[in-house]
Amino acid sequence: MKELEVKQEEIERLNLRSEEVREIMGYIPSRIVRYGISVILGVVVFIFTGTCFFRYPDTISGRFVIHSSNPAITLRSKVNGRIELLNVRDGDRVARNDLLAVVSGSGDFRHILRLKAELCASDSIPCQYTDTLKLGEVQSYYTAYGQALSAYRDYMKIDYMGTRIRLTKEQLEERKEQLKMYWKTEELNQKSLTIEKSTYSRQEAIYEKGGISLAELEQGQSRLVLAEAAYNNACMATSQAQLGAAQAEQELLEMKIQRQQEICRLKDALKVAAENLNAAIREWESNYCMISSIDGIVSLAGVWKLHQNVIAGQDIVSVVPEKRNEILARLYLPVQGAGKLKEGNRMNLIFADYPQEEYGVFCWRLEKLSLLPDSVYTSTFYLPDTLRTNYGKILPFHQNMTGMVVVITEDLSFFDRVINPLRKLWKH
Repeated sequence: MKELEVKQEEIERLNLRSEEVREIMGYIPSRIVRYGISVILGVVVFIFTGTCFFRYPDTISGRFVIHSSNPAITLRSKVNGRIELLNVRDGDRVARNDLLAVVSGSGDFRHILRLKAELCASDSIPCQYTDTLKLGEVQSYYTAYGQALSAYRDYMKIDYMGTRIRLTKEQLEERKEQLKMYWKTEELNQKSLTIEKSTYSRQEAIYEKGGISLAELEQGQSRLVLAEAAYNNACMATSQAQLGAAQAEQELLEMKIQRQQEICRLKDALKVAAENLNAAIREWESNYCMISSIDGIVSLAGVWKLHQNVIAGQDIVSVVPEKRNEILARLYLPVQGAGKLKEGNRMNLIFADYPQEEYGVFCWRLEKLSLLPDSVYTSTFYLPDTLRTNYGKILPFHQNMTGMVVVITEDLSFFDRVINPLRKLWKH
């Protein structure tokens, strides 16, 4: 019995302690509550303050290409064919207007190039015409030129109008000599008429005084009439001779004008035919010839041997300037978000040839953008001669360097980035 009582007392004591423990465990002291709330509030305030002051950049990415202000040129084939002429090797120095290669086309390229040389070397008459040349698509223009050349030379050789002009000149000279004789005859007849008039006047005075007979007076009058008739005939002959000379001069002038007009017409036709021929040769050159437009060094792109087949659009040869001018950069930035771009924005150029982790980036300022976008906005500006990155490394320049550009438009806090969409929703 005593053992049972002891066990019961222990159980009661344990129950009492359990209730006390439960009370202690269920009660949170006020000091802990205050400390906990303060810590949580401090963390919240710290985070909120951090969102207001912590800022990171807003960027717009695009691409860029760098080359010199005298960039390299790449010549591409415009037609399918094969290489008929390859005048250069990789690394050769060439001058402007040098012929580098010829792609096969219609006709013999040697004949066309020879014809071009003859046309360039001629002054007045471009060249001789021959029907043995194989010119392909240029042939019809060369035939038209030959016809114009033949017409001009035949006219100048026959020169029918020139012969008529010479004959008319001779006739005019003869008529001028006759006119001189008529003038002399007229002058003599005029003097004779003057004498006869004076003689007849004296005879009339003598007749009135009875010094001569009527028959003598009538003889004097007859001589006067004959002198007047002779003078009138001389004047008429002189007038006719003058009229004939004037007509001959008019006819000579008209023939000269007609001849000159015909020569000009034939020359113009020949000139037009020659220009059309030159245009056809230039078109042929544009389609089949690779001609350097700059001085530089050759870099063969996709061609390495004669008679190699090529396709339209394939790179044939490039010419790199031996001496570069200023370094020119061209940016291509998307239209999306371009309104935030401003002149003077910081930007980083990340070169594709040089990893950013190892070489860093080239820092610069954005310059003026194009006024009108063509699917993208562009900006062109000059760079310094030395491309030094933010890592202090100097990047060697070569033509057509490419990469990605990152333009920093503005620095926004995290708070602004969160609140801006809410502002937009609030306005709506």
